[in-house]
Amino acid sequence: MQNNSNLFGFRLIKFLELGDWKALEFDGAISLQENVSCPGDGNKLRTVVTLVSGDGGQKIRLGVCESCGYFGYMDRPTREWIENFYTSVWREGEEAPADILSKDKKRKKEMMAFLKKFPIDKSRPVLEIGSGYGGAIAQLKKLGFKNIFGLENSKHRAEAVRKAHGVTVFENPFEKEVQEGETKKYAPFGLIVSHHVLEHTYEPLRIIELAASIQNSGDFLALSVPNSSEEFSMGQIFFLPHLHSFTPQALEKILNKAGYSLVDNSFTTEGNISFLAQKNALPSPRYTSRDYFKEKIEKFNNSLGLGVRYNSSPRELWWDRKAEVAGQGKSQVRRAIKYVKAIGLRRSLFKKRMVQRAVVADLEKRFTNPEDSPIEIQFEGNIKLTYK
Repeated sequence: MQNNSNLFGFRLIKFLELGDWKALEFDGAISLQENVSCPGDGNKLRTVVTLVSGDGGQKIRLGVCESCGYFGYMDRPTREWIENFYTSVWREGEEAPADILSKDKKRKKEMMAFLKKFPIDKSRPVLEIGSGYGGAIAQLKKLGFKNIFGLENSKHRAEAVRKAHGVTVFENPFEKEVQEGETKKYAPFGLIVSHHVLEHTYEPLRIIELAASIQNSGDFLALSVPNSSEEFSMGQIFFLPHLHSFTPQALEKILNKAGYSLVDNSFTTEGNISFLAQKNALPSPRYTSRDYFKEKIEKFNNSLGLGVRYNSSPRELWWDRKAEVAGQGKSQVRRAIKYVKAIGLRRSLFKKRMVQRAVVADLEKRFTNPEDSPIEIQFEGNIKLTYK
């Protein structure tokens, strides 16, 4: 008979189907660094999930800030490893087909919409942190901004933006560029834009503080990140490039700490946080109190089917990359019901599904105390996370 605490986790035997994602094995060559503080308020993170190697000797914890809901890796590769990963490994060999460019422009267009509501001087220099394939730069041009600069770690993406849009694109990590590169020559920037980049950075607060260092009081920062409440659970746990997961409250705390005030959040949705902030010596925070620890545990338990006794072991674990829909077992009927409950009948019928799969088994024993880590996920051999 399984111990009840063993129901809140599983043993991941192997990934079956990851699509364009890849598995990264944490062998002895990847050193881990501990980070147990929330970037927004400095509070100690509380462990929600622990990933454990098959022999119990290797552990990676993920925790939540109980005051703002920030969620992230408490044990992660070193800054040097992460920077090298983005320079040489992240989406290596990726091309920029028309459908990727089209989606990129659509997402950035949605982010740009709220810039029309504010009197931003379009003759002032503008900087985009993480230019991708230039979706935001294209939209900034359409809005009439004349003096646009980009920053992109990926060499092939940076070159693609230069060729497509004829703008200057810096290739350093943002921290290094601001401190050692040419960015300061063009500062202060009247507007800094960043779309789905902050969750990838090593120190989010440091990024926002450096942004503030190249802006004047009254200048604007347009920021967009995935909303933690609707990020799919397996992505939050297993997708290494997203080192951080933000709630609106967590992101606002980081902005306030760096000297920004939130001036517009009207385009924020359940799936995406879109903020327009203004550099201001006296930020006006608006925080509410919630039980983020309990919410995160319930989210993972409900999505991944934890706390349930299954008739078969091993069995299939499946999850959708584009929706908070997941489960255990091969029943297509149960899978369809989960989709309907999560996203509604109409969307479940017409939404393109991006299902990933793995083989999992019951936990026979735990290497962590349930009071210290409510959820434990074990591996056959070394811990494995995913990336693109």
